[in-house]
Amino acid sequence: MDAKNSNQMDELAEKIALEDFDELHTPHQFSETYTQKKKKFMEEIVMKEKAKKKKRLLITAASLLIGIPTTVYGANEIYDIVVQKQNYEVKVSLDNQSHEKNNRLYKLQLGYLPKGMKEDEKGSMEYSFNKSDLGGFTFTLYRIGKHSDFNTKFAKNYQEKEINGHKAVIVKTDSGDDREVDNRETLLFFEKEGIMLHAYVGEDVSEKQLLKVLKNAALKPATKATASDITDYDQMLEDDEKYGKPDTKVTPLQKDSKQIVSVGQTFLDEEFMDSQLSYTIDNVKVNDSIQPFNKDNFNDVGMGNLRDKGALSKDNKFVPYKRNLYKLGDGTNSLNKLIKSDKIDMKFVTFTATIKNVSAQKADEIYMNPSLVSLKSTGDSWNFTKPEMMDETTAMTGEVDYLEPHGKGNNYYNIGELAPSESKKVNIGFFVDRDKLNSMFLKVQTSGFENKDMNAKDRHWVDLRQK
Repeated sequence: MDAKNSNQMDELAEKIALEDFDELHTPHQFSETYTQKKKKFMEEIVMKEKAKKKKRLLITAASLLIGIPTTVYGANEIYDIVVQKQNYEVKVSLDNQSHEKNNRLYKLQLGYLPKGMKEDEKGSMEYSFNKSDLGGFTFTLYRIGKHSDFNTKFAKNYQEKEINGHKAVIVKTDSGDDREVDNRETLLFFEKEGIMLHAYVGEDVSEKQLLKVLKNAALKPATKATASDITDYDQMLEDDEKYGKPDTKVTPLQKDSKQIVSVGQTFLDEEFMDSQLSYTIDNVKVNDSIQPFNKDNFNDVGMGNLRDKGALSKDNKFVPYKRNLYKLGDGTNSLNKLIKSDKIDMKFVTFTATIKNVSAQKADEIYMNPSLVSLKSTGDSWNFTKPEMMDETTAMTGEVDYLEPHGKGNNYYNIGELAPSESKKVNIGFFVDRDKLNSMFLKVQTSGFENKDMNAKDRHWVDLRQK
């Protein structure tokens, strides 16, 4: 994949984030962590039509049995706020009685941050210790319209507080498994501005630190150049209804598909590119250790994940780790449930890829970032092995864990450029669970467009299965 193709992926992801979610008027690049957390949050939002006044009053009165309605008076607006908990879900509902929306621009100012915590990227509203993707704070601002429901699933308990005159709800979450990174969600309502501040809060943030951060949070009038990103809640839901939920149904990979290639077979990368590249995968090898390999060529993400899972010792030797299989709950009526635990041995799968520029044009900044997936045989097709509503805590990332040559920092996958007719050999490695060796395929996708058809022409599947 070259730089142009990589840029297409970035532009597409940002276009979706901007158009489908925020309708921003200024360019902004969202981090992957922000996008994933925001996607999770949006999936939990439930939109209900505004009832007539008489009916609404009856519903509000009835809700006294299960929630505490609170009326908050702003400068020019009146809000009804009702907090309810049903099984494992907490819902915070807001009704704007004036039906007027404040469209002014604001900047989120945090007068206090815990020692050692910094913003990951300027303007991202994501804060962590030592720029880690784990824990910390991830803030989102929502502009409240007529009616808004903020739902938190997998809720263990919640607290309602008044912080500097602002209504706050702090929800403690527990999904039922050991993969929690964020263990609280908070809502802080700025009634005068008509803005809801939502935050995911990591387990590395103490309760005292959380309350101090919220106490010192403020919204200040701003210009377009200085304003924080504010999501229009009504527009977000209209877009969600307009575009609908994404189709998650996958068309299986047919066993006679021309997109399946074997080790040693050459295939072309020719979709959405000015230059054409050919790929040949050779010399697949399963290694019991990573010690003979140059440590500088390993991806920090993959190495860190192995250590987090307990699959790698301090002297870089593989250690059997515990892989849990969970049945996923819906977060409202059920939690994630542990089905079984296995001790799994890790292997290091390496191979050589020969890449050649078969066009008459120079290929600039080639990015080598295929993914390793596990496929199962079902009749005349291949499909992903992960059962529906099941998930496992594997140490496999599916991303390239070893690359030689490679770029620096965020350009790790950059292997350089190729002149016309020039070729280059690249050494690639993946960490793989031992029991997945007989089902592994290398997915090489040449465009940035997601397609649920596994037989699409913009991807190839290299059969790497080992006995």
